[in-house]
Amino acid sequence: TVNYNILAMCTTLMSEKVAEMDECTPQGKAVAIVLRKLRDIMKAKRAHIEALMKEVDDGMADRRDFRSPMRDGLGGNDSKCDDSGDDYVANGETKNKYAEVPIVTSLDLNALPAASKTRMRLVLSVNALSEPVSVPVMVAKGKYAGKVLGLTSAIHGNELNGIPVIHRLFQELDVDELGGTIVAIPVLNPPGFLRNTREFSDGRDLNRTFPGKPNGNPSMSYVHSILQKIVTRVDYLIDMHTASFGRVNSFYVRANMLDPETRQMALLQNPQFIVHNSSPAGSLRGMASSYGVPAITVEIGNPQAFHNNFIRMTLEGIENILCHLGMLPETVEPPSVLPVICSKSTWIWVHHGGVLSLKVGVGDPVRKGQIIGVMRDIFGDVIHEYEAPYDGVIIGKSVNPVCQVGDRLVHIGTVGTNFVEDAQDGH
Repeated sequence: TVNYNILAMCTTLMSEKVAEMDECTPQGKAVAIVLRKLRDIMKAKRAHIEALMKEVDDGMADRRDFRSPMRDGLGGNDSKCDDSGDDYVANGETKNKYAEVPIVTSLDLNALPAASKTRMRLVLSVNALSEPVSVPVMVAKGKYAGKVLGLTSAIHGNELNGIPVIHRLFQELDVDELGGTIVAIPVLNPPGFLRNTREFSDGRDLNRTFPGKPNGNPSMSYVHSILQKIVTRVDYLIDMHTASFGRVNSFYVRANMLDPETRQMALLQNPQFIVHNSSPAGSLRGMASSYGVPAITVEIGNPQAFHNNFIRMTLEGIENILCHLGMLPETVEPPSVLPVICSKSTWIWVHHGGVLSLKVGVGDPVRKGQIIGVMRDIFGDVIHEYEAPYDGVIIGKSVNPVCQVGDRLVHIGTVGTNFVEDAQDGH
């Protein structure tokens, strides 16, 4: 399947070139001959893949069409509401009560039926009311055996764009074509999500707390459960983020580009930018990698709002990764524009307090010494002009003009492929 996807990308690009060439020239004739041969090879490989899939299908012990165990509780025309008082009232109208979703304490993928989509709530902690703190889990288990891909979103409670990515993926997914399992957690930090904040209930950043420990503070105990109950169940992980309050982002991926698997995942995501980053201490991505789970971070635009264009692009990238892993039978979609690869990136920090005016936008190239921002005092006098420390490109920036010492200015990437072992962006 991987070879077929590579050939598909080659033939697509060559077809575009042939259309621009004169086929009567020797060069045009040669390219056309190669293209025809590639298409013949693709046709043969496709037939071989279909034969293998049929062989697996025929050899399965049980090929019944399963349905999700949640299906009967989701309402619809046949759903009925009783008079127990469990219904809720909104805008003067009685609404159907929420679908019953089971609460579980462990994620047993082997117990789920093939060719099914399942919903559950996985308990990771207990709050002060002696109530379980659980995360919503969506599992798509394919008809065929294969890898397990994990998708996580909203480990920072105000970073939301990963949620509709997961929703749309599961709406479009055909489990009869899926090989392997997708485990998706739309909201990994429910307390922060409910309060529209980045941090967990104790005010700590979960994505700087891994690996945690069972007898630590609330955040440490919580991330220890994430590690043991979720990360150890998957073979690959895509962790989705956005900028935080007061900042805006491009659509970019952070990945260790020295690792062949995470490099391939980053390229398949087809973002605007790929930043080589060996993962900060205490992060989910870094801890997953240390457990042998290849992981990338996908930054999808801005906080507390849905960025539809980036959501669509993220979904297309995840589908590419599923195809590359042999989990879907389709071909990889080549990028219309190649991503800009950065060997490192750096946040520029403010060293003066005042009112900031930025002179650059997200995606802008900058030259060393170029004025990227001007700080004025509250009376309007210029305090300092901030210059780009090196040539690069703006990956993200602050949008809050009110600044004090220690706030962020811009996130600059250094374009290139001179990757180093320890690459951090300073945040």
